[in-house]
Amino acid sequence: MARVLLILPYLLELLLLIHIIKTGRSYTWVWLLFLVPYVSGIAYVILCVIPDLISGPSNRVGGGSLIDEVFPGIKIKKLEQTVRNSSTTANIVELADAYADAGNYDKAIELYKGCLEGLYKHDAGIQFKLMSALYEKGKTDEAKEILKDYKKHTEFTLKRQYILEMLLNEDYEKMSDKFFSDADFEIGWQLARCYAKDGRKDEIKKIVDEMKDDRKRFAVYRKGVNNKFYRLTKRLM
Repeated sequence: MARVLLILPYLLELLLLIHIIKTGRSYTWVWLLFLVPYVSGIAYVILCVIPDLISGPSNRVGGGSLIDEVFPGIKIKKLEQTVRNSSTTANIVELADAYADAGNYDKAIELYKGCLEGLYKHDAGIQFKLMSALYEKGKTDEAKEILKDYKKHTEFTLKRQYILEMLLNEDYEKMSDKFFSDADFEIGWQLARCYAKDGRKDEIKKIVDEMKDDRKRFAVYRKGVNNKFYRLTKRLM
């Protein structure tokens, strides 16, 4: 037990280092963790980890516990065992979500499709997740076919629905107008991802520069909510 307690601080520091690298934060945090490990570790958790968890997942961005975020395979193995023990639709969808979060869209798509039958044939939540995974896999035509059925049974009330529709239709001009008029960082990040596929670095820089200016005007709470999209967009440059 005593040995475990001695090792624990180093393990936690390692987790934080991995988190810093995976989330693209300033390497100043790395130096601080080495120079003043305990104080900087607590500061990093308060200023970076907790706000990320509070802001929650958004279209495959962040979310989950720190362990799940750093080692997604651990979560997947647990969920696979859960599905083997109880293959309910809810458990299968949660496993598919974990695959999608880990970038394994083939398995996620397979599981989402398997759930869309019987009572869940037109389930809006599962259909949306399937369309998102298909888009990430580059299967936009298939996703657009599902979108037609989705719109017959589901009212568009959420921003993520409009974003996915714009992405599937490659309506980048509309996305650009929304970002620059509303300072919506999530739309800006999604648009930057589209530009990155085409190597349009200059367009990405314009988005990042606009975000920098917007952040100066944001209230503290809004700046925190948009931090992750700002960081992710900068990483695309």
